[in-house]
Amino acid sequence: GLLYHSNSSHFIVKECPFCPSPHNDKLDNLNKLYVEKESGLFCCFRCDAKGSWQKFERHFQSDLTSSDEKKIETKSFRPKEKRFPRKDREPLFPEAVVRRYYKALRDKEHSCARTVHKYLVETRGIKSEVLRTYGVGAGEFDFINEQKLWIKHPCVVFPWVGHTEKNEAKILRFKCRSVSEKQCQRILPKGGRHGFFGWNTIPPGTTTVVVTEGEYDAMSVYQDTGLPAISLPNGCRSLPNSLVPTLKLFDKVVLWMDNDRPGIEGVQMVARKIGRKRCLSVYTEKQTKLPCGKELAKDANEALLKGHNLQDYIQQASPLSHENAMSLQDMKSDILDFVENSDSAAGTEIKAFPGLNNLLKGHRPGELTVITGPTGSGKTTFLSQYSLDLSMNGVNTLFGSFEVPQNQFVSKMIRQFIGRERGYADEPSGASIEKPDLIQATNSFTLLNMNIMKLFGATPVDDVLEVMEDLVNTRNIKHVVIDNLQFMLGVNSQGGADFSIFQMQDAVLDKFRQFATKEKVHITICMHPRKTDSNLPLAIGDFFGSAKATQEADNVLILQTLMDNTKYLEVKKNRFDGTLGEVPLGFMKECNSFLDLSAVADQKRMDRQRSTERDHEEQIEERTSHLQIKL
Repeated sequence: GLLYHSNSSHFIVKECPFCPSPHNDKLDNLNKLYVEKESGLFCCFRCDAKGSWQKFERHFQSDLTSSDEKKIETKSFRPKEKRFPRKDREPLFPEAVVRRYYKALRDKEHSCARTVHKYLVETRGIKSEVLRTYGVGAGEFDFINEQKLWIKHPCVVFPWVGHTEKNEAKILRFKCRSVSEKQCQRILPKGGRHGFFGWNTIPPGTTTVVVTEGEYDAMSVYQDTGLPAISLPNGCRSLPNSLVPTLKLFDKVVLWMDNDRPGIEGVQMVARKIGRKRCLSVYTEKQTKLPCGKELAKDANEALLKGHNLQDYIQQASPLSHENAMSLQDMKSDILDFVENSDSAAGTEIKAFPGLNNLLKGHRPGELTVITGPTGSGKTTFLSQYSLDLSMNGVNTLFGSFEVPQNQFVSKMIRQFIGRERGYADEPSGASIEKPDLIQATNSFTLLNMNIMKLFGATPVDDVLEVMEDLVNTRNIKHVVIDNLQFMLGVNSQGGADFSIFQMQDAVLDKFRQFATKEKVHITICMHPRKTDSNLPLAIGDFFGSAKATQEADNVLILQTLMDNTKYLEVKKNRFDGTLGEVPLGFMKECNSFLDLSAVADQKRMDRQRSTERDHEEQIEERTSHLQIKL
């Protein structure tokens, strides 16, 4: 174990195990490793080692053990004693703003609160006393609609609860969610800590807890079974690292996610973080009915509304099978779904490039895409437009720009966003962008779930993976772009490279491949080509380094540039269904964007085919006429 003592906010480890040189019991070398109690983040002020709690755990499997000087257990992560409101009392939340929302729903003085209360009680089936126990409130918030207008929505207010240093329940943040449009939700205040919805309902000494995907599900379980139930902050894949130590202190965690593929994947993700042995899952992939013969509900709230006994669901919860092994019976539903609904298996539509979408059949999580092209061909421009399009279609994106400074890159992306909003794709124009239009477009642009890494230039891959891991957990990132790999590694692809550089690149690619598969995240990596004859189109073997990049990748793209500056995107590998081909591209300077010319090319191809058919028919008629004359 490691010897340590602590203060109010940190564990202070006596000897940092990351330090490369011995400590020799010198006071200047000791007590330099700090581990934050709340988040688990660590930093050594001697060797500059730092990272997440998960990174710390990967290096040390055993728990911390306290020194003889001062006895402190790792259970300091959780309050030893917590005072919770009794069920017959209204929960006390000191934050004035949340109290106002809570009081509004309780008293139902305004039309907004009455609308929210009616929705919760009649549509969701939640009793008023349960709403009070969980501290649910009501408020009116503005959200932007498809016409770019701000509209007021009656919203449910869900408090995220944690605890203070004095072991008291405390509102950390809250989520407001529209009762009419599910996608309209907001978490306030921005940048605060994460907490669990329903944490205040867990009595001291609880050893078993039910964890659900959504807030309505947690209240449904509590209402029907009386069991302590909490929900993840923001969906089935949202378990921030700062909350992991809290769940690890329960002997048994019953995971009740939605009965669908994302829900099953979310169960595996939570189990990996808190330990598979303590987890039970209500749903399994091969299960379709309850023991009583009733069809399984999609989630806990649906089960409540259908009149099911939710205790039956809890009792049938079973240990998780290993995520890396399955039987054909386990795959039965996936096989049927793939055969019957091949369109749904294809992935998110790439609307900005319909020709590319037709070849790749959409953008899918868990895949690795590599792209290259000659210097100056527009790789960064394409990746910016490509990732912007996916972000606008609901794919949460993290962009790592290691070659172009972040402010310059974002300026390029926002110009593409404005061009798309103004319809440059249909009607190219050289009109300048007025300041009011720029401000309005910027406001809309910043609402996208597009995240930019602060890292730039040569960066250790572990630092990049740490950012990716954190944002996958906290912001549900589904697409990561690395632009580009050689700049991240600090390698000059034009000056030649030795074997050790190729090995380093292969090791990095292997880590990205494993991350994409494990976290179900699509990673797109831009790479330089090796030095070749600039007059010839690039081939699949022209990626810088060894063949590992194209072997590991699910999709291989090359942005080709011909002698006459004609550009096209070539799909050289497509693991999903094997379709290969080319996407002709135009370029619009007004919005710094590519234009997919597939439809134009298809029309020209059809015109040529019709012309050939007409010429053929005319030749036949001419020969027939000559033959008739001779006869």
